[in-house]
Parts: sequence; C-alpha cells; structure tokens
Amino acid sequence: MIGRAAPASLSGSLARRVALGALVVALGLTAVTFTKYLLETNYLRRETLENQGHAVAAALAKGRNPARIGAFRRFPGNYGFRAFDHRLAYHRHLIAAANPGLLPPIPTDAHGQLAALEEKFEVFADPSGSARRLWQLTEREDIGPHHYWIQTAMLGDPDWQWRSVLRGEMMDHVVTPLLTLVPVLTLVMLLTTRAALRPLERVAAEARAMSTAAAHGQALTPLPSDGLPRELASVVAALNAMLARLQRSISIQKQFTADVAHELRTPIAVLLLSAAELPDGPTRVRMVSELGGLGQLVQELLRFAQAEDALAEARQAVDLEAVARRVCEEMAPDALRRGLMIELDTPETAPVIAGNAALVEIALRNLMENALKYSPPGGTVTVSLDADGQLRVEDRGPGVPEALRAKVFERFWRAEPASGGGAGVGLALVRRVAQLHGGEARLEDRPGGGTRAVLALGAR
Repeated sequence: MIGRAAPASLSGSLARRVALGALVVALGLTAVTFTKYLLETNYLRRETLENQGHAVAAALAKGRNPARIGAFRRFPGNYGFRAFDHRLAYHRHLIAAANPGLLPPIPTDAHGQLAALEEKFEVFADPSGSARRLWQLTEREDIGPHHYWIQTAMLGDPDWQWRSVLRGEMMDHVVTPLLTLVPVLTLVMLLTTRAALRPLERVAAEARAMSTAAAHGQALTPLPSDGLPRELASVVAALNAMLARLQRSISIQKQFTADVAHELRTPIAVLLLSAAELPDGPTRVRMVSELGGLGQLVQELLRFAQAEDALAEARQAVDLEAVARRVCEEMAPDALRRGLMIELDTPETAPVIAGNAALVEIALRNLMENALKYSPPGGTVTVSLDADGQLRVEDRGPGVPEALRAKVFERFWRAEPASGGGAGVGLALVRRVAQLHGGEARLEDRPGGGTRAVLALGAR
C-alpha cells in the first residue's frame, strides 16, 4: 500500500511561494528590460559600437590586426573603424583601420594637421540614400598601459551584434541581481517564518501529545497559551474552551453510563430470579434468555465505562502470556461443553507491556467467546501470542465478510439482530481496550477457513 505523502510545512510553502513570486517578477522584469532596450535604438547602437571599440583596442594591445575581426571582414559595407595612437594631436597618427569609407574624412585643422578628437556619438543618414542610418562613435580606449583613440561606424546591423549587447545588459541588470537577491530573500523568508511559526509548532506538539494521551484514556488538558502572538492566542483560547466542554461531556457520558449500568444490575437480577420461578415453557425460556442478554449488555456497558478510568489511574507491567494462559484456563470448561478444544501457542520469551491486565483479560475473553460461539462442534480455537505483543484468536467458523469487518467493532452493531446472541458491545470494548494500549483490533481471514481476530497492543 502506498502511503500518503506528508503535508508540506508552512515555512517551506511560504519560501517556495516567495521563490515562485520572484520568478514571476524576474520574467516580467526580463520582458520589460528586453522591450526597453529594443525601443531605445540609439542606446543599443551606441553600446554595440562601444563593444566594437573595446574589441579593436584589445586586439591592438595584444599586437594583433583588429581588421581581421569577423564583422569587419564579413560585412565591409556595414562595419568599419579607425584607430589612432594616444599622443598630442599634431603627433597623433593612424595605426589601424578597416573599411574606412564608412567614416567621414579624418578631421584636420587649418594647417592640415590632425585635429583634436573628442568623445561623442553621432547619427547620420545613409550616404547612399537608403532608409538606414549610420552610427558613429569616437571614444578613448584604455587597455592596461595602452591608450588609443578609436572611431567605429556601423550602417545597419546585419551581424545582429546588438544581441550580445542585450545579453550583457540582461546579465548586468536582471540575471545577476535576481540570482543574488532571490536566494537571499528566500532564505530570509524561510528563517523568518520558521521563527514566527515556532509557537505554533509548540502548540501542535502539545496537541499531538494530548491526542496520544486521550487515546490512552487520559483526561484532555488545555493547550499552553503563554508566549503566543495575539492571533494564535485567540485560536488556542477557543480550542481550550471547546476542549473543556468536550471533557465535561465525556465525563458526564461515562458517569451516566456507569450509573445506569450499576443501577440496572439489581433489578435485572431480581427479574431473573422471578423468571426462574415461572412454570416451564416457551415464555419462561424466552424471558430468561432476554433478561440474560440484557444483563450481559449492562455488564459490558459498565466495563466500557470503567475501562478508560482504569488505565488513566495507573499502568502496570502486564505479562501477556500469563493473561492468555489464565483466560484459556477459565474458558476451557465452556469450550468442553460445546465440544471444542482450546489451543495456546506462546513464544519462548513472554512479551510484557505497560497497561491494565484486567482490561486485556476482558478483551481477550470477548474474542474467545465469539470464537467459541461461531466454531463448529469438534473444532479448535487457537490462541497465539508473538514477541511483538499481538494476541491472535483463530476459529474454524464461517468467517466474516470483508465488508463487515470494520462494522463489527462498532458499538451496538450485530450481524444477526434478531438472534439474541449478544449486545453488540463486546467487540467495541475490545477495540477501545486496544486503543487505550496504543494498538488496534482487527479481523482477518484465517488460512484454511475461519476468522483470525488480532489484538495488537502497542504500548510498551
């Protein structure tokens, strides 16, 4: 059977939502930034020319010919540059160029000497008359100890060099900040929510402990409200009020059941004595049978009411082998009258649990009474005990359909209501005794036919 996945923690869920929100913001910021740069054509072209200038200066600094850079060779009619050394204007001279026809003539002064250069970005119409524009950038480039003046020009952008500019801008203004901030924000959110939810985790731990205690028959205790934030304190206060009402209701119900059962024992006993004095006949037999069943119901209700109080008061070491052997010995005469045998199988090392021996005896006796009732004459009822504290009672009867195995443990449910063969409380009491000991009660198919009732006692 595939188990259900554990629910996610609230702090983890919040951190994941922050990360998801940051991702959505990142996508939106990426789209906005991408659109912004596409619309700002002049800025994008200027950055493209700057990249070309950096590449030219880097090639010169390494002693390479920048005219061999790919775009200048592949698209001579679209990309060009001029590079000057970094000296005073009248000593400056051209040191490298590619496709200089795209650039305007070298500026000179009135004496025909090279004029001073200044950093600027200019946009011109295409000299050939097309709708394209010519972009030109003049900048000073410093590469380590090397200094140059670089003029770059671009007519259109058939090599799509603007994409590398856009990638760089996205990395600098979107990707890098997000990769830095999102993990930090997510971690801060995770730590903050964990700290904020620590009181809630404490309340949850107390609630789980209370649930376990209630399953073992102990009283419901209020949840702690000290040190809680105002919103959570109001919730805990409401829960405590509800728990107090529930505890009072449970106490009243148990007390009422015990009082009624106790008060009915004497009148039923008197009625049984009176019925026994009636003349023999169907009426006498029926009255004795009905009153006997009613007495059994009253007795089981009294045991049911007393079961939780018995475990809540004290837990003692219970030797399950001794309990099983004692119940089998007590049930042996009844089995012989029915023409049945009882078989006991125990491990070498008897398991010992913490609980109430009297309640375990009641539960095992109820299982054995059912097994004796539904076993055919000449059959055998097997009681076995394993080292894990599981008691099994097996019969060779007709078995219990799988659809009814959960219903038989419900209070007052009977497979044959008209038969008068029980009050429908015995197996409900068995299940409650198992729960009070931290275990469970269930029915299974016995290999070879019949029913196997399992009383698993988990409290150690």
